[in-house]
Amino acid sequence: MQVRFIEKIQIGAEKLAWIFFMGTVAAIFGLFMLIFMDMTLRTAVSCSIEGGIEISEYILIAIGFLGLGYAQLTGSHVKVDIISLKLSPTIRRIINILILLVLIIFFITMGHQIGEEAYISWINKEYRAGTTLLIPTWPPKFIAFLGTYVLVLSLLVQLSRVITDLIKEGKFRCRG
Repeated sequence: MQVRFIEKIQIGAEKLAWIFFMGTVAAIFGLFMLIFMDMTLRTAVSCSIEGGIEISEYILIAIGFLGLGYAQLTGSHVKVDIISLKLSPTIRRIINILILLVLIIFFITMGHQIGEEAYISWINKEYRAGTTLLIPTWPPKFIAFLGTYVLVLSLLVQLSRVITDLIKEGKFRCRG
């Protein structure tokens, strides 16, 4: 019963991570279109999109953070497993649990700090100085905050999968 509930939560988290990944895909497409239009305007009529560089910097934040959770769940990031392949499956799981716990704590702390910065920027109505457009600074911080917490959710899903597998194998028993 508890394992099925956890599996339903895992599926929901996977869907959320996929939605954020689609946000990354849209951001990549948007950045491509912005650069393409800017280059076309520069070539055709010798003018560029006002604030194009600033907007592209903000889009890069979305590209970098929105796909973190999906990349973690699918294992599409770079990893080196030369040492871990030589360990027994039980030791590998224990190390995996410890690493996931450390990462969860680290990214919760990081996400909290980013969220605090986004909130302060929003309250103070901060704008980027020295740009051609007055662009608020809180949106990219908020996107980074959301992306970091989807990563935390993905790490929690991975941790719950490891524990669920141990429960199914009978190596770990839940009381309750």
